[in-house]
Amino acid sequence: MASADFHHLCAELCERLGVACPELAPEPTGLSAMSLRLHGVDLSLVERLDGAQATLLVLVEFGAPPTARELAVWQALAEANFLMLAPQAPAFSRNPANGEVVLQYACPLAQAQAAGLHRGLLEMTELALRWRDFFEAPADDRPAPTEIRFA
Repeated sequence: MASADFHHLCAELCERLGVACPELAPEPTGLSAMSLRLHGVDLSLVERLDGAQATLLVLVEFGAPPTARELAVWQALAEANFLMLAPQAPAFSRNPANGEVVLQYACPLAQAQAAGLHRGLLEMTELALRWRDFFEAPADDRPAPTEIRFA
């Protein structure tokens, strides 16, 4: 079962988004997670338990880099990671399942608040949309701006 703190955070976030909170049950790996789609951007919240310390992981799917500029994109993202080096700093990574760019962030779950998470998710969603527009990523099946999907 997801911890009470993670469930409470997800429930408050869903309330702010105006949607019902899904049932949060751990995966076979022991991780509890909630996924949603905000303005066509897939986001995931994951609770990772490290003994007594719980960590909130936030993952934002940016999409695939354009093939013609793939090397330059990965080099720029690696440089951005280097410039952001700090405890609890966000980092760009590659989704091993599909090769797409992911922005990831981790913080102690006890420090996470729904209002700040809501603002942060909206900002990261806007950043992902601007990134896609900049690289002219295909807009396959982009939903209406208010669609939220739980997976």
